[in-house]
Amino acid sequence: MSHGNLDHQLVHATFWPSCETCAFFTACQTAPRHPAYPHRWHWSVEAAHFPDALLVQRSWVGSTVFGQAHTGCPSYTVHPRHLRPLQDHHLQYLTLEAEKHRLETLFAQLEKKARWTSREQATFTQTLQHYKAVLAEQTELRTAPAAPRPMAAVVN
Repeated sequence: MSHGNLDHQLVHATFWPSCETCAFFTACQTAPRHPAYPHRWHWSVEAAHFPDALLVQRSWVGSTVFGQAHTGCPSYTVHPRHLRPLQDHHLQYLTLEAEKHRLETLFAQLEKKARWTSREQATFTQTLQHYKAVLAEQTELRTAPAAPRPMAAVVN
């Protein structure tokens, strides 16, 4: 199973991994790297949907062919022409995602305690408020239109 170099990458909203989107497509036309070439890949993804793009947080790329065992391509790598540059709001989203995971880890630790002291209750309350703020900021980043890029100024 391959990850396809998609983690923390920005792709078009309708992107789907296939042999044609792989960096090795030309080479595979003469010497295929997997038994199902050419093939459209099965793709599992955790991603944030932005108005015109998909910010991939984690993904798995593989394939199954009817009547055959699983035939993943460990060489699958998305060609750079299918990737988009991350902008500031995408980077901020990823930073918030890391913070969200940190808070979820803290929630998991608190959940394992049989009895909470007042300190743990206060920690939970404060963490929950921060968690909700992170989620709200992520929602705002996903739904707000991207800031226009500054135009170049010509000075004579």
